[in-house]
Formats: sequence, C-alpha cells, structure tokens
Amino acid sequence: MAASAGAVEPAEEFAVWPGNPPGPNRDRGPEKLLTGRPRPFYQITDVSHPTVSVFLPPRERRSGAAVLVLPGGGLQRLAIEHEGLEVAAWLNSLDITAFVLKYRVPERAPVALQDVQRAMSLIRARSAEWGIDPDDLGVVGFSAGAELAVWLATHYGERQYEAQDASDRFSTRPAYAALIYPGGLTQGGPLQIKEVLASRINADTPPMFVAQANDDSSENSLAIVAALKRAHVPAELHIYQEGGHGFGVRTTGAPVGGWKERWREWLAWQGFLDEASVRASAREIANTTNDAVIAVNTRFPNAGIPAAYAVQKRVVRAQIRNKQRVAGFCVEDLVPSGAGRVVARTLPSGVVFQASLAKSGETAILPSMAAGAGRLVPGLAYMISVDFSFQIATATQAVGAFSAVLPFVELRSGSPSSPTADSSWNRIANNLGKTRFVVGSTTVAPENIPGDLKVRIGRDTASTVDFGTGMKPAGRSWEELRQILNQITGEGYTLHAGDLIFCPASANEEPLAALPGRYDVDFGVLGKVEFTVR
Repeated sequence: MAASAGAVEPAEEFAVWPGNPPGPNRDRGPEKLLTGRPRPFYQITDVSHPTVSVFLPPRERRSGAAVLVLPGGGLQRLAIEHEGLEVAAWLNSLDITAFVLKYRVPERAPVALQDVQRAMSLIRARSAEWGIDPDDLGVVGFSAGAELAVWLATHYGERQYEAQDASDRFSTRPAYAALIYPGGLTQGGPLQIKEVLASRINADTPPMFVAQANDDSSENSLAIVAALKRAHVPAELHIYQEGGHGFGVRTTGAPVGGWKERWREWLAWQGFLDEASVRASAREIANTTNDAVIAVNTRFPNAGIPAAYAVQKRVVRAQIRNKQRVAGFCVEDLVPSGAGRVVARTLPSGVVFQASLAKSGETAILPSMAAGAGRLVPGLAYMISVDFSFQIATATQAVGAFSAVLPFVELRSGSPSSPTADSSWNRIANNLGKTRFVVGSTTVAPENIPGDLKVRIGRDTASTVDFGTGMKPAGRSWEELRQILNQITGEGYTLHAGDLIFCPASANEEPLAALPGRYDVDFGVLGKVEFTVR
C-alpha cells in the first residue's frame, strides 16, 4: 500500500493489542481494499486488529516532535492512503515523527476510542526508542478521525478499557489536537456539540487547531471552536471559502491548501517544533528545585535571544499546565561598577504572564531558605490596560498602555558571581517566576506616581533602611517601557489586559539579604508590601 501511495515505508508496524481487542468480538475476516467507491484514493475496511505504523525522519533531524495520525472514513472505512500514509510523508518532511493508526472499522466511536487511547500509551511507553518527546505528543484527525481526536481530547482522564500491561501506565492525553475538516461533532440545535463531548470540554482540554472549507460541513468546526472559547481553551480556526471535503495534504491551487502552512506555524508558535536542545534545557530548568541560574548557553554556544525565549516559553507553558504559580519577568545584565563590584542593570526585555497568577493584596509567606541565601529587590509592576500585539510609536502612547502600577518585592536566590557576556541570555531562559514576587495591593494610575520614589525596608519592626537612591518611574522611563512593550510584541507575544510587567529598581548598593523575619516594605504613596521569610 505504501508503494502504491508514493509514501515512505514505515520503520515498523506494531499491534495495538496483545491479543483480541476489548469490547465486542467482531472478527470480520481479512481486511479488504474498497474498489467500488469513486474516490481518487484508496480506502480499506473490515479492520479487526488495529496496528500503528511508525514513520521516522532521519535521526539527525528528529527534534522530538511527534503526531498520532487518525485517517477518516465515517467510522466505516479508513481513507488510509491520503489521510494516513501521505500525511506521514508530509510530516516527516517537517522533521516530525508520525504514527498512523489503523483503528477498527466499521465500528462506533467509543470502540475506536479504545484503539486511539491504547496507541497513545504505547507510543509514550516507547518514546525513548524513537527519540520523541512524550510530553509533546499530539494527534491530528481527518473527518471522522477528527471526531475521534475530540473524543481523545475530552476522555483522556477515563481509560475506556482495562489495563493490558505496563504501557497503560502512560497518559492518553494529547498535547494538542488538530482537526481537519471534522465531522460528526454536532447534534441537536444549530452549532451544538454532542453532549457526550460538550460536557467534558473544560479548561484542562488540550489546545486545538481546526481547518475546514465553508462549502463542507463547517458547522462542526465553528461549533467546536465556540465550545473551546467558552471553556477558555486555546484554539485556532481557519474556515476557507471553498475546498470541499477530503483534500488531505495534497497540493491544491485553492487557498484551502494553505492550511498546512498555517498548522505548521501554529505548531511552531506553541513550541511543539522546538529543537531537541531547547526541550532538554527547558526540562532541566523546570525540574530544578531552586531559582539558581542554569548556564543554558552551554547547550547553545551559538544561539541568541530567540532561542532563550523558546526555552523560557516551554518552561512557562509547562508551569501553567501544571497549575503552578507564574508571576512575571524581567531581564538583567550584570555589569562592573568599580572596585570589583557588580550591579544589576535592567534591560528593556521581557515577557509578561497572567497577572491573576501574581495575586495582589496577599500576605505571602515565601519559601524556606538558609539564612542569607537570598536577596530582596523592590520594584514596580506595571499593569497592561488593553489587549494588543502591535508596536507602540511614542513614549506618550506607552502611557496609555498601562492602567495601574503596583509595588512589589522579589526574592532571588542568588546570581552569577561574576559578569558574563551572555548573562541576559541565561536570565531569559531561566526566569521561572515561581513564588518569587510579592505584589502589593495598592494601585495608582501611572500619571500619579512621583518622579522619584523612595523605598524603605523594615524587618521585625526594628531595623529600617532606605533602598538605594529611589526609583524613577516617570520621565524617560516611559521610553524604556515602550522599548519593553515593543520587544515583547516583536517576539510575537500578545499583551492582555491585567498582565504585569515587573521592573526592579535600579540602585547603587547591593540588594538586601533576605534574612528570616517579618518584612514591611514602604513605597510611600504606593503603599506597603508585607511578607514573611522563614
């Protein structure tokens, strides 16, 4: 079949089930090729024993990206040539490992779902053999295969069969689902998703990419994306004016053929096409137990700031997925300051994260640490006023991008002992934003902030010190903030209302040691931030 399709040969093919599949015992005899259907591609039916065919890019080009491919066919047959084998060949050309599932047909969706879930677990169990990242294993489905992809994305928490072996310890959840001209999703009123699927769509549902022609049954795509939006699940939708059904990955002169490039862009933006070194560095950072800076640049000797952002983006995505606290971002460069001293200089660079995860007005208890192991840095957090993703022309316009300013204190666990040319690169990649930021409850409109803001820090109601020479949030700092905003949007990030940009104070002296005790940080007209270090 592979030869007749002009597709690459699979590296291997393995059975989904160790014996007879679970569910109804329907051995329909040998699989057969359908010849009586007028289609410009072949289809098969009477599949009783599911298999997975593995298609590998050259080893030196494998990044770790991998996709489970689900051909369509109305759950009666499998259009395995152009929605399976040809898809695998195209994915391999993008350096993506492809697994084409031949699931049971004719069959009902809940039974076919057993095959899909088992395939996901089996692939993850053997991920090291193929050099793929089990955390980024996604699924792409065509037509009825897209319906199965939605079943998988909404039923991953409930395995539809009894565990067969150790492989079933691995998750069935796809990192994402791509739905290409989906069918079978709607039922009842206009643009209503089947209840069995709609009732399980929630904030934990994987993100989805959806593409379909409007002269096809595009209500399926419109309905699923509307349901995802209601549940606050990231999704991207492309509806083309025409293209019909079943175009697959074949070349077309119509605009609908552009869906492949749009999906590739989406995969890259989500981080699913990251290089292996990016994945390895992000995993190391995410697994660290403290905020120490890891020398990520040793893995990227010739890389620049975009690679650092790619590492950081993966770390942040994993934290949000795991319900971890993500607060904010700032970049510093360590520069000599005479007499062998090193001071921190804030650079116009950064990424902002959800402000809701850096809750204001809390009396926070920071993580335990050895006495003197950390340091305190006060600063200002600027709150974005409106959603935007474009460049800002002037410093005056930058003022309108912010709705409020909050005082904050950052706890840091240390920094490199000497300045290095690539320290800003490392800080971008390593900024985890765990529970390091304590944000005050007072918010003030930007124009009401004094030009020179003194900060006093007291510990245990006794010692009180002035921090540095004060912060200067007015004047030329608006130009610096404009540069920060433009670098963020220039990197492709969208700023959302309520996001925070954290800007630590510039000071001549070293930040204070974070000794155990109760702290009261007075920002004058901006109020106080109170917290405890244990």
